[in-house]
Amino acid sequence: ERKPTLLSVWRTVFSNVLEDADTVIDEDDNAGAVNSVLSALVRKGVLELAELALVPGFQVFAVLNEDEEWHPAVIDEVLADGRFKVVFVEYGKPQIVEKTVLRALEDVVDEDAGEMKDGQCEMCERHKLLTFHHLVPKHTHSKYLGKRLPAGLDGEPTRHWLNTHGTMICRRCHSMVHSVASNDVLAEQYNTVAKLLAHPTVRGWIEYARKQH
Repeated sequence: ERKPTLLSVWRTVFSNVLEDADTVIDEDDNAGAVNSVLSALVRKGVLELAELALVPGFQVFAVLNEDEEWHPAVIDEVLADGRFKVVFVEYGKPQIVEKTVLRALEDVVDEDAGEMKDGQCEMCERHKLLTFHHLVPKHTHSKYLGKRLPAGLDGEPTRHWLNTHGTMICRRCHSMVHSVASNDVLAEQYNTVAKLLAHPTVRGWIEYARKQH
């Protein structure tokens, strides 16, 4: 039996299968649709990933007792009995969980994120290595070039504007951003830093992250 592997490998396999079948899920954003499908399968526990080192501060999906659904969380403590104390970022709720109900939240970045730079994250405000997050993800640019930008954005639908409309954030914030919505939803509804910070899950993560050293 093949051992479950990293999300990036599953993404490649799934994309290759679709290509071989000459099929797309979404003509405008097939890569984003693939990411959304795989992320949903991980959250539902259908798709398992290879084990990674689970240490304090590591971002995961965990099952919340109240609704028995998968939610983004952060490992707060590794307990002596092998269980984990996690904090659900959307609710700030701590919970003791077994390893069996944890899934690693793999860092997800939009394409051409560019070179990592040292500085202050424009979301959590911590001093970290930063990556450029396209507030209108690159996978969606073809929908807006020469047309109309998403509602509420004041700019020009040019390649230069779309490529420079973004923010420098740390990889953990970047990972969290891409875990809460598909590229299409990010482009339409969360295309400014203020809108991202208003998302309840992102807001919960930021409140947690700002308390960390």
